[in-house]
Amino acid sequence: MKKQTRLLVVIYLIWLIAELYTETIQWDYPVLHGIMKGGLMPILMIISTLARKSFGKLFPFFILAQLFSWFGDLLLLGSENEFYFIAGLGSFLIAQLLYALTFFKAIDTNFEQIVLRKYPLTLIVPVVLSGTIFSILKNDVGEMMIPVLFYTFAITTMLLGGIARWRKTSRHSFWFVALGAAIFMLSDTLIAFNRFHCPISYSDLYIMSTYGSAQLLLTLGIVSHVEEWRS
Repeated sequence: MKKQTRLLVVIYLIWLIAELYTETIQWDYPVLHGIMKGGLMPILMIISTLARKSFGKLFPFFILAQLFSWFGDLLLLGSENEFYFIAGLGSFLIAQLLYALTFFKAIDTNFEQIVLRKYPLTLIVPVVLSGTIFSILKNDVGEMMIPVLFYTFAITTMLLGGIARWRKTSRHSFWFVALGAAIFMLSDTLIAFNRFHCPISYSDLYIMSTYGSAQLLLTLGIVSHVEEWRS
């Protein structure tokens, strides 16, 4: 990892801790909270932009995924309003499909091993898990069933795209992306259960810590792919 990337990662982690503080502990400064939450993705977009020369065809898809994630962050600041919640959901749905497209495009076709043939459970388990989660929530989401169904499809596709990179990229890149996608799914599951099923204690802390960690891992994973695999 390059020195400037390491520095930006440190800045991002400090920023994430500050965001968690303003969201979960200090509620008296909503503008400050908005600045802290809205500043997370731009830091990651800078990391991606600094590595853009190595990204090649991947860069437009990945930077757009980060951009739509940023839109989602900003829209969900007003998530108590159903319009902003649905708009934020839509932004993240687009982001996750773009992430999935990036992951599939990042697969190097020189390897003949296909994860579905060698380790089929690694792809079957996420599908079964997401289906189980949706079946639990379907009676609670009401008119949101179709949006939630599409969203479940998008996050599952993103996770499958990350897993499908097994032995088709560098080891660091694979694990960062696969773990980031899995944690992203966990974060979205927490949001869905907290909003539709039953309130979760300290939900803001759990949701933002998992979400922030997931976005960082996804970024480092793709940067590792272009810096290590193609070097």
